[in-house]
Amino acid sequence: MANNQQKSGFTRRSFLKNSGIAAAAAVGAGTLGTAQIAAAQDASACGLSWETPPNPIPDSEIVETIDADVVVVGAGCAGNAAALSSAENGLKVAVIEKTSHWVGRGGGIGVITSRYMREAGIELNKEKIAREWIEMCGNRAKESLVWLFLNESGNAMDWWIDKADTYGVTGMLWGGYYKGENYTENPGYHMFFGGPASAEGYDPGAELSAVCYEEAIKLGVTYYFSAPAEQLVKDGDRVVGVIAQTADGYKRFNAAKGVVLATGDIGGNAEMCAAYAPLALQANESDYTPIGVNTGDGHKMGLWAGGAFQATPFPTMIHPQAYSWFSPG
Repeated sequence: MANNQQKSGFTRRSFLKNSGIAAAAAVGAGTLGTAQIAAAQDASACGLSWETPPNPIPDSEIVETIDADVVVVGAGCAGNAAALSSAENGLKVAVIEKTSHWVGRGGGIGVITSRYMREAGIELNKEKIAREWIEMCGNRAKESLVWLFLNESGNAMDWWIDKADTYGVTGMLWGGYYKGENYTENPGYHMFFGGPASAEGYDPGAELSAVCYEEAIKLGVTYYFSAPAEQLVKDGDRVVGVIAQTADGYKRFNAAKGVVLATGDIGGNAEMCAAYAPLALQANESDYTPIGVNTGDGHKMGLWAGGAFQATPFPTMIHPQAYSWFSPG
């Protein structure tokens, strides 16, 4: 059912349409059993189960069609931010989410600059960080995307902080970054407390998702929960919508301007990890939450619609600690 009043929390992340895939497997296999991992490795060696697209869902099985300018798949930090930004720019937005609530996770958010950092007198060298980042990814990161983050993440953070202030959210810069000689960490990690996510007992990183969700609701964004996306809809070479499974049956969401896939990573799919990020299956611990949610849904739908995966193996990204916080590798 559509829900403009849902106020609960959970946990998730994102994929970029029509740009190949920089798939950051953010966590590992601590939640996956040994038998599951072995089966996944055997399956990947015999061919990948998702390489053959499923048959298109016929129009006769569509019980409802919803029209929007933008359809966002995934109500996590990325999806809620995209939905809110789209609504602020005058677009009609529908968000579909596979779980029963908005989601958000993590201890905080890392950016290159922000109002907090400028007030603290912290200025980072973008060129130096770009070199370190690309090197840490084994020269397998897409440099244009690295620079997009370096040039725009500060603007995005300031955009959000202005909204967070109205919710009484308190921000801080984390000072526990690594300062040794083995590799470089930079002081750009922001943690937030005291907002709607904190009131419900969620991690500091969830405040971003919670505030964006609340603001999106005010601007008329419509959310459809318990509605996992299954297929993208194309008109020629263009993606024009999404079909989602709901309790009432299949619903088609038409997107006049575009579809945003913000469906999280592949950390909960052992077979995909075995094929694309085998290191993720060797982690001693896992911070993967919520269990069973981040299973590469957007990656597969993008592939079936004509997208392409980056050549394997995927680079280790986001955290250099063997895919697990507090477990330096």
